[in-house]
Amino acid sequence: MASHRVISADSHIVETGDLWKTHIDPAYRDRAPHMVREGDTDWIVCEETRMGPPFGYSTAGNKHPTSRLADAVYPGAYDPDARLKDMARDGVDAEVIYPSLGLRAFNIPDVGLRRASLEAYNRWLGGFVAAYPHKLKGLAMVDSTDPALASQTMRTGHQLGLSGALITIEAEEPERYGTEELDPLWHTADELNMPVSLHILSNEKPIKQGSHIHETLQHGFIQHTLATMVFGGVFQRHPGLRVISAENDAGWAPYFMERMDYLFTDPRRQAYQDYAIKGGDLLPSEYVLRNVGFTFQRDASGVFVRSLVKVSNLMWASDYPHNDSTWPNSQELIARLFADVPEAETRQIVAENAAALYGFS
Repeated sequence: MASHRVISADSHIVETGDLWKTHIDPAYRDRAPHMVREGDTDWIVCEETRMGPPFGYSTAGNKHPTSRLADAVYPGAYDPDARLKDMARDGVDAEVIYPSLGLRAFNIPDVGLRRASLEAYNRWLGGFVAAYPHKLKGLAMVDSTDPALASQTMRTGHQLGLSGALITIEAEEPERYGTEELDPLWHTADELNMPVSLHILSNEKPIKQGSHIHETLQHGFIQHTLATMVFGGVFQRHPGLRVISAENDAGWAPYFMERMDYLFTDPRRQAYQDYAIKGGDLLPSEYVLRNVGFTFQRDASGVFVRSLVKVSNLMWASDYPHNDSTWPNSQELIARLFADVPEAETRQIVAENAAALYGFS
């Protein structure tokens, strides 16, 4: 077991402007995501897809940056040596690395260009985490539209030293997640012991943002996907698969499980519903408790209901260097959030669960 005292199970890099041009398949180089300057703001764009301004993903501890250019990004967001200094300042010993602008790559309409962009990111990330493999673990971005190619992308990511996979939280055809079509992908993830993450804002279709209403209700995407996977029998067919709900919090999970169990066991609905898990040995909630993990930053309600979600399924995260990050004050947040939690349970949530899942040593 790792000796790390605090592990962020969901932190981010901010991709550099030349990442895709440098690492993408040469056949797509002229169409690769790249940086453009519009007025006083630098943007990463890919044809009609606007992936975002890099500075906007690097405002932790600085909610009102004076520059909107790429030079406002913290060096720790793209340089592993600088990153370790920022981690030390925050009292974080190790991190699981997610993309920033790359989350929007799932929006790229052309599947070939999308897949090439994700694979370019994976090549770059493999080099990033290789600098400190005991402190940084990366996730391979995987396009799931072709399950066979998705499995190969996951295998390549594993060979690059990446420790998990990241797929869209909501596919363009969401019900695919409950069918047997994606079984090759789930099988590969299980075989390679690579957890599969579903991160907020990784939808294939661009989603509406900018209002408190939409941001409040964003956890609806993960609920729909998890329910589809549970009732579609994914966890029944792949009992060793681990799926991670990333940055969707966890306080909602007990009622979500309770509701699924009620609907599943209601005799009236049993008479006409024909879910894949009908007649099985486990309740929907039992699949979630066995196969699903949850990351969060400030979710006091998730900590409060930890026994209902299982302490072993919860992982704290700093979200560095994003706007919602607890950096550089994570230690104060952890002390406050876990003030009434037994020390052994706190250790599990802030370090041990992530260490076991991703192989930190």
